[in-house]
Amino acid sequence: RCTWRARTRRTTARHSTVRARSCGASSTNGSRVGGAARRRGPGKGDALKIRDLIELRGERLALEALTGEAGFEREVPSGEVSSPGLVLSGFTARFAPGRLFVLGETEGRYLSSLDAAGRRRSLETLFRFDFPCLFVTKKQEVPVELIELAQAHDVAVLRSALKTADFYHTIQPFLEEAFAQHTTLHGSLADVYGVIDFYSMFYRE
Repeated sequence: RCTWRARTRRTTARHSTVRARSCGASSTNGSRVGGAARRRGPGKGDALKIRDLIELRGERLALEALTGEAGFEREVPSGEVSSPGLVLSGFTARFAPGRLFVLGETEGRYLSSLDAAGRRRSLETLFRFDFPCLFVTKKQEVPVELIELAQAHDVAVLRSALKTADFYHTIQPFLEEAFAQHTTLHGSLADVYGVIDFYSMFYRE
């Protein structure tokens, strides 16, 4: 039988009310358990890097690195991933740098429609901004100008065999989890007359 009751515990800054659960059990030993989960991202000591993304999701995203290990140590500043949009055509007024960018089939065909000089100008506009990584979906052929500029700016170009929609559906849940706010939990487990009393205090890092 399990019951819930509230406990009030003083913290350094305020009173914090948490809920505690008592359950009948036959254990006679007391033990202490603890755990910690931290938010990935800047200032947290465990920032997500491009290398981490490849190691954790490279297989599911069917990735291949086209620029060697260039840009692998770059940190991913946010969980935002999107198309570069109109910046390739020169319109930069509403461009948001710092994201992970994806070149889908539409962007690939646009670049293919340009001559070599126009394609380089288009890509130079994109690389004027700082961003951690560029993905190319559907295993598209990548212009040599893109590889050259990416290596010069230490930006990884990762090609995926997935369709663009499937790529977004696969990477977005991973990024949402990686950048979600986590809560650290410390728990104590005590045995009093055969009843295990589990109580926890929650706080945010």
